[in-house]
Amino acid sequence: MFFPQALISDFIYVDMVATAAAGASPAHAAEGSEQDQEQQRQELRQQQDLEVHVMAIEERWFVLCGWLEERRRTLAEALRLWEAIREDSER
Repeated sequence: MFFPQALISDFIYVDMVATAAAGASPAHAAEGSEQDQEQQRQELRQQQDLEVHVMAIEERWFVLCGWLEERRRTLAEALRLWEAIREDSER
């Protein structure tokens, strides 16, 4: 079964801490109201949910790739056998 060496998670990575703090300095974060902090927590949860969904898609993708590779091998073998039968019948 063929699995590429590079995983999708190698390319899609969300640093939750850096992303949450990217829009505000530490001083601003300390001064932020509870509403701002709750909004940041909610955005962080949404980003984490997105990462979970991306990881689930990655797993499905690998299953699909494995299935397609196995199917390709099966069809190539069937074609080889069919051509052998056809050559034998032409003799």
